[in-house]
Formats: sequence, C-alpha cells, structure tokens
Amino acid sequence: MKLTYRLLLCLILLGLSPLAQAARPELTVMTYNLMQLPFLPAMDWDQASRAKRTPAAIRSMPQAPDVIVFEEVFTNDAYARLGELADLYPYRTPVVGQVCRGGGWNSIVGNCSNSLFVIRGGVIVLSRWPIIEQHALIYRNSLVGSADYLSNKGAAYVRVRKQGYDYHIAGTHLQADQNSDGRREHAVRMAQLRELRQWLDGFGIAKNEPLILAGDFNVEYSKGDDVISMLDAAGVDLDYPAIAGYGSYSSRHNWLAKTNAYYTGFSQDYDDTIDYVMWRPDHLSPAKPPVQTVIRLASAERRFWWWMRGWWSLPGGRYWHDGYYNEISDHYPVKATFHYAH
Repeated sequence: MKLTYRLLLCLILLGLSPLAQAARPELTVMTYNLMQLPFLPAMDWDQASRAKRTPAAIRSMPQAPDVIVFEEVFTNDAYARLGELADLYPYRTPVVGQVCRGGGWNSIVGNCSNSLFVIRGGVIVLSRWPIIEQHALIYRNSLVGSADYLSNKGAAYVRVRKQGYDYHIAGTHLQADQNSDGRREHAVRMAQLRELRQWLDGFGIAKNEPLILAGDFNVEYSKGDDVISMLDAAGVDLDYPAIAGYGSYSSRHNWLAKTNAYYTGFSQDYDDTIDYVMWRPDHLSPAKPPVQTVIRLASAERRFWWWMRGWWSLPGGRYWHDGYYNEISDHYPVKATFHYAH
C-alpha cells in the first residue's frame, strides 16, 4: 500500500521513516587469493589457464557474494579476466599499488613506490552494488629482504551502498612468511594491521554503520596466540568454527597447494586457514555472529598441466597423478554473511 504524503510526513516527524523501520539488508563478503603471480619462476603455475577458468568458477557458486576481495591479482591478464564478471559485478576497484596517485582512487596514501623494481600490491574489490568511495593504503611496514618488500602491498577501503544502506569493507593482503620460524613476519603483520586500523579510523566512519575486514592475513588459525594478537591489532571479531575438514590453504586437499609445497619444500600434508572475513565491533555489529566458511571452489573443467603428471611421494604413500586438475588457486575462498537488526 502506498503511503500518502501526509502519513509519510507524520512518520518522518516521529522519527519513523519507512527506511528507518526496514531491516538493513544482509551482506555476504568473500575473500579469495587467486595466486596470479607477477613473474614466473621455473614453472609457470598454469596461470593463463587458471585465470581463464576463474569467472566460470565464481559464477558456479550457489549464491553470488555481494562483495569479493581478491588478492594476488598481479597480472593484467588476471585483472582483465575478472572484468568478464562485469554483468554480475559491475563495480570494481583498480589494483592496489599499481599506481601511486590517481588511477581511479579517491586517495592513495602510504609508502607507495613507482620504482620499476616494485610490483603492484595485488588487492582488488568487486561489488554487486555501487562503490561510493574507494581508497588505497600502501603499508609502510614490510620485511626487508623479503619478496613482499618489493611489492606495494596494502589495502583497499570501499564504501558500498546496498539498497540505500552503506557498508564499509577493507580488503588486504599482509606480509607472507619467508621459510623461517615466522616471528619476524608476524611482527610485521601486526604492525601492518595497526596501520590499517589507524587509516580506517581516519575516515570518520559512522559508528552506526558496519565495518568489515577481509583478506589474506597470513596468520595461521592453528596458532591461537597469533590469532588473538591479530584480532587485538586490527580491533576485530571473528567467528570461525573450522568444521569444514579443510582450511583455506590446504596442501592436503588442494593439488595446486600440494605442488607449491613440493616446489618450495614445505609439508604436502599442511592444512590451515590464513584467510578471514571479520568485523569491527566498535561499529555496527551484526545481529548474530557471521560464521566464516571455507568454500572448496573449483572449476567444472579439468585441465592438463604437465608439471603435475607423474608419481608423487605423499604422506600416505606413492600416488600416480594423471596431470589433470580443477583447482583455480592454491587457496580456497572464505566467506561470511552479515545480518543486521537495523
């Protein structure tokens, strides 16, 4: 039934506008590290084939997330392939760290380098809803001597408007480990999170609006003390029951991760989660904790990659692999749905 002008005016004067009475729509946020690397080592990681299959894999999901944060979009080809989703995700940011000024961002701050020896940061955000603002941060903290030191790693902050309501999402990719005990890298990650927190606080985001963080945080869920320090540094909450039977980075289940484990020399039975979707409880909190789930996303099409073909010495014994696989990345995406009471 349509509201008459007189009734609408009365509702507004009473502070009971139809918009104020409607429940804020739910929002599903996903993060996905695509492993589209900026340079090719001894093997090419089958990147072109994986990039080509990525849009179809995203479309195959039963429910399309409202917002997707992607990491390791280091190549022009990977960025262009994500553009094939424009009918589903018509709003897309540039790549964090590709340029140090302009480039479609409302602002770029931090330690951004234009050096030919420094690569882009690799984070982008896709949205089904209008992106009202988009800002980029390049971290000042980075581990000297690591590969990340030669990258404009940082974060993207977007203000997304869904059905008249604003949602604030920050996507990031933190310092990676360098085949050490990880203590120096963890300290850098926590410093980056403090940078991110201070940066976000500087936007003056209304406390009655939600603020969500998503990305590859490179903090292993199995290390409880590290997770607690991550939550403290970022000022966030997380609900992750870890009941799927596999983590977001699993060389036990994901053959691309298993190949990476073989190539770099870590355990082919590794299984942990390092990707998260979390929220700031000092802003509008969801009506119930948004449970994070790991999605075992794969392509419907199995493709041959010569590097996988052959005998593998696995923890369970020798295994013959025919060279066909359907993983899109060495990560699995994670997502969470946020429900609000108002």
